[in-house]
Amino acid sequence: MYKFIKLKATKIEKKILVSLNQTLKETKPKKFINQNIQIKKNFLYITNQKISLDNRDLYIAAWGKLSSYMTDAFIKNVGIKKIKKVCILSNQKNKSSKKKIVLKGYHPFPEPRTIRSSLKMLKFLLAVKPNDILIFLISGGGSSMFSIPNKTISVKEKILISKKLITRGIEPKLMNNIRKFISEIKGGKLLKKLSVKKIYNICISDENENLMH
Repeated sequence: MYKFIKLKATKIEKKILVSLNQTLKETKPKKFINQNIQIKKNFLYITNQKISLDNRDLYIAAWGKLSSYMTDAFIKNVGIKKIKKVCILSNQKNKSSKKKIVLKGYHPFPEPRTIRSSLKMLKFLLAVKPNDILIFLISGGGSSMFSIPNKTISVKEKILISKKLITRGIEPKLMNNIRKFISEIKGGKLLKKLSVKKIYNICISDENENLMH
């Protein structure tokens, strides 16, 4: 939160800071998670969805700029005992543990290390069994951090194309369509690789049309 560091801040400055602080407060991942996700006995509630955890393991996979914050809020709300394993792909620091794998992600461009981390994330996802529950916590920047090139192009080509798409100011929707063709996981390709049948997506977007959801 922003503080009033000026003793003689103008009325307009105060109003702007109050408004900004209220916006930051209302859009915190923690509040978003607390409002939409609850655990009661052996049932997980995601908005209006009631999910039984009987004879099922719960896995969490998160990537994007807010993935660490979203994961920490989710774990605190649900409890680590209810979760089998967590894998985070983020550019923010987070502590790993027996149940939590933390991988380094990069933004706004993928790097060779990005691909290595992404392959580890894919390995984690492929190990989730059909009857288990998988929850994706996805936020802005995720397309850069979780990035695996299509088999028809090299890692260097993937990185070069990604940089050119961003630096040349191409419209986001068109850019994402191009990304699908050069990716091994985008455009529904990841879903086809997984054996797990129950997947829930929890997303926080910072898309550039200034729409908040």
